[in-house]
Amino acid sequence: MSSLSDITSSTYSLRDSSKSTILNSKGYRHIPDNVLLIIFSYFNQDEVVKNLMPVSQQWRSVAEHPSLRKTLKFSGIARDTAEICERIWRYNQAQTIHVRRICEPVDVLRQICRCSENLKHLTLRHCPQIFEDSLRHLLLTCKNLESLDLKGTPFRALIFYEELVLAQSLSCVNFSENPYLLPSNIATIILNCRKLTGFHLSSFKPINKINLTDSDCYFILSHTVLKLNSLTLDCSTLSTYSFPSIMRSKYLKYLCLNYAYNFDSSDFQDMWKSLKNLTSLKIRFARQLTDKSVKTLFMEGKKVMSKLEALDLTGCSGLKDQGVIAIAQCCSGLKSLVLRSCKNVSDIGVVFKRCQALEVLNIAFCSQLRFGSTMMPKNLKILFISDDIQLRNFVDLLRTKGKTVAVKLCESEYNKNYSNI
Repeated sequence: MSSLSDITSSTYSLRDSSKSTILNSKGYRHIPDNVLLIIFSYFNQDEVVKNLMPVSQQWRSVAEHPSLRKTLKFSGIARDTAEICERIWRYNQAQTIHVRRICEPVDVLRQICRCSENLKHLTLRHCPQIFEDSLRHLLLTCKNLESLDLKGTPFRALIFYEELVLAQSLSCVNFSENPYLLPSNIATIILNCRKLTGFHLSSFKPINKINLTDSDCYFILSHTVLKLNSLTLDCSTLSTYSFPSIMRSKYLKYLCLNYAYNFDSSDFQDMWKSLKNLTSLKIRFARQLTDKSVKTLFMEGKKVMSKLEALDLTGCSGLKDQGVIAIAQCCSGLKSLVLRSCKNVSDIGVVFKRCQALEVLNIAFCSQLRFGSTMMPKNLKILFISDDIQLRNFVDLLRTKGKTVAVKLCESEYNKNYSNI
């Protein structure tokens, strides 16, 4: 049996230990850097900058550690190439790099190949022409590449498309707006990208005038129908027969049909029967769509279509007010709605009332639009308009009511250029 003195000694020992622990505690501001680095790695880059860096100088210092910078973004003709290359070298653990409209993309590609072995996602959009050798080297050095977006960046290729088979993790590609891309190249891409779940070709205007045919579309879909979850197609040269094939891609979450001139109303209004996982739908310049078909889709397919977070019906001139009402009543969770150039829509008041989650609204070039209220969705952040007296008056009225919405003025109906107002 323990003596009283032993128990007393043990009690004082525990009390002293507890007191010592409390006195030595320095608080969250003095957590070791290596521990903070591990903790910060569980947050995305925006969260680190907004919520963690302001806490203290130590936290700011740790938050600036190169290993935490997973995404790099560069854009603008005036951007210095040497600065871009230095940042790629410094943040060589980056997994995502976005590059847009820079002067010397070849030099930047070479630096990526030298420094970014862990790269998973590369976007190189609307840059001057690049060399095939640079892209081939990219495939050899960045073996973890999962997505490659070269929209608007032209290049000629002899064997690059065959060598895509080396990129064993590649699952999403975008080769839109490359005038040197051929239908035969598209077939090679489809055959060599074995894990393809995303295929994007929003604009296909080859320099040799060999256009995309229904047979090409069928080939693409026959090899990917059970894999694709995102698809973008230039449908300008496709006939009515291609669209039922597209509707059989039942796992699609994202679908964009650009220049869908021959998309039949009956196929459109029945898409909910096969495409049950859609969260983003973009049907542009579908001249055959009627207000009735839009209403039918969103009323009969309400259970499926209510999952939509983004809807784009640019240039669908058949859309009228009843179709808009059906959309608003069905899709109360919409975050983005584009009605650009829907010239027969005159009232979107129901959208303002029902779609309270809406963050982006594009009503540019809706020449018949009239406004009876200034009530806006409470989460609206960005509003796109055109230089129309009714739209400008509406914006002025919003501002007098104290509404804080970023307004973008679309410069032309034929391109996506805009300015802030």
